[in-house]
Amino acid sequence: MHGETIIIVEGGSLRGIKQRHRQLAERFARDNRVIYIEEPGNIITVFISKEKPLSNLWAWAGGLRRIANNFLGWTPPPGLPFGYIYPGINAWNHFWYRLCYRIVCREMPQKPILIINNVLGLGWLGFFGEKLRIYDCCDEVTGFRIPSLRPDVVRRMEKELIEACDIVICSSQKLYESKSPLAKHSVLIRNAAEVAHFRRALDATFPKPVAIEGIEKPIVGFWGYLADWLDWDIIEHCIRNAPDLHFLLIGPTTKGLTKHIDADNVTYTGAISYEMLPQYLAHFSCAILPFARNELTEGVNPVKAYEYLAGGCPVVATPLPELQMFRENIYLATDGPSFLQAIRRAIKEDTPEKHRARADFVAGQDWDARVGEIYQAIEDLARR
Repeated sequence: MHGETIIIVEGGSLRGIKQRHRQLAERFARDNRVIYIEEPGNIITVFISKEKPLSNLWAWAGGLRRIANNFLGWTPPPGLPFGYIYPGINAWNHFWYRLCYRIVCREMPQKPILIINNVLGLGWLGFFGEKLRIYDCCDEVTGFRIPSLRPDVVRRMEKELIEACDIVICSSQKLYESKSPLAKHSVLIRNAAEVAHFRRALDATFPKPVAIEGIEKPIVGFWGYLADWLDWDIIEHCIRNAPDLHFLLIGPTTKGLTKHIDADNVTYTGAISYEMLPQYLAHFSCAILPFARNELTEGVNPVKAYEYLAGGCPVVATPLPELQMFRENIYLATDGPSFLQAIRRAIKEDTPEKHRARADFVAGQDWDARVGEIYQAIEDLARR
């Protein structure tokens, strides 16, 4: 697909962890023009979120900004809270976003492709005169533990969104089974990794980053959001019962969770740059994916699994449905004692040959391949 204008709305923050929406946008922009509209947060979150900061109050006035060649970004002004509770508030917010877009961005592409990443994006439908509407569904939104969210309201909004879209893309089998009965056309396109980026961790010449340069114990690492979708009982059990291991936790954390990682054998770095992750991964003895089992995580296809394996690292995870396809290359465990036992086993059994085999396993599961699958889904629909 070449020469199209693709508008991505309700995308994750360009300041945040580099996730699916950003990865796909960068690749769409190689052959098309991309306008990426962030989810801006609301007038409350701008005071408490590093990814949706106070500067969002005025950043919108700068209009479209160039992120890369053919890749433009815009941050709408913060809206009112409680859009997941009251559809009228979401409609008002998007009336406000649309008005601001017309004032400062002005550009109205002719018949673009619209990709919506969140049920709140319902408010963008029709604004750009889009010729194709795609809902890229990556999470069961009702599974998030957000006080300002009513599951029944979100389900109604999502049903309306699905029925209005031409294609629904689902990132996991469970999401596909849940959403496809409502969709005109649906397709399963899982997550992936920037394989070449993380495969650099196979290079043993990477120096230790400053944060871990004095650590001689085996390093058990995790990166991503340290949030309530992780199983903190497992994490705390492993930390408290393995003084011979050092736990390296990377990423932003929800307030109040740091109490679980207050120990001598833990290094918490906070968020670090995406570019630095392979350098840290090169010094992991084992990586972990200790997800809790709930409505949200049962539908998750973890990006981190691909990233860790691309670097050859042994991985221990809780047995989410989407991780069953990795079971020959990762260790699965259900509780604290079995998880710690699996970490020790993974470290003991590791070899350079296994590193290479893990990296080879995910070699073709990169974001370039996923973009190809999306283009194929669009072509298949056009032929119908």
